[in-house]
Amino acid sequence: MNLTRTALATRAQVIRAANFQTNDEAGGEDVIDDAIKEAEMEVLGDYGDPIRNATFFIMNSQLKYEFRPDKSQVYRVDLLFIRDDDNDRIDYTADTTASESSKTYVQDLEFNTVTFAQDTVNAMDGNRVQVQYVPYAMHTLVRLKAAIYLLDRSNITNAESNTPTLQSRLQSQIDKIEVAIQEWKIVGSEDEKNYDPTYGENIPQRRFITY
Repeated sequence: MNLTRTALATRAQVIRAANFQTNDEAGGEDVIDDAIKEAEMEVLGDYGDPIRNATFFIMNSQLKYEFRPDKSQVYRVDLLFIRDDDNDRIDYTADTTASESSKTYVQDLEFNTVTFAQDTVNAMDGNRVQVQYVPYAMHTLVRLKAAIYLLDRSNITNAESNTPTLQSRLQSQIDKIEVAIQEWKIVGSEDEKNYDPTYGENIPQRRFITY
């Protein structure tokens, strides 16, 4: 895992989960960064690369495309590109409007869709799109695990022995998420016939096809 890429949780998200008010209260920026990296490494060891890959093909009759095989929440899209007729990679970035000249698309993380401009689908008809995204569950695991590391380091304990500590509440949330994503430990997808080891999850486009 390349830790120089964008972290799966921000400092602000982690200290908020740990109920700290400031970075200094949590031990400082370096301590928070170390907690995030340690959490990322733990998630990597348990579930493989947290970043998922998906692929589909452009159709000139369709502007909107799904990039995830289920309706589970996505934290962010890290990368989207299209392979042109020469198999060269052309990167597109998310924006409020889709434009072929600006190489932009519109993303909807609530419904796991991306929308291209008509000029883009005309120019790239039949070409492969590749998407790298972070499932929200993976982000949440990193955020909560990093928060626990900070709390453990600060030795915060609850004075009432019969009251669950913040650590135990966070761990309970982690346990529930990990139960829900156990199938992700299997190489490939829930539906193996749609998994490509090179390109990732092949997403059949059904909902937005124009007949």
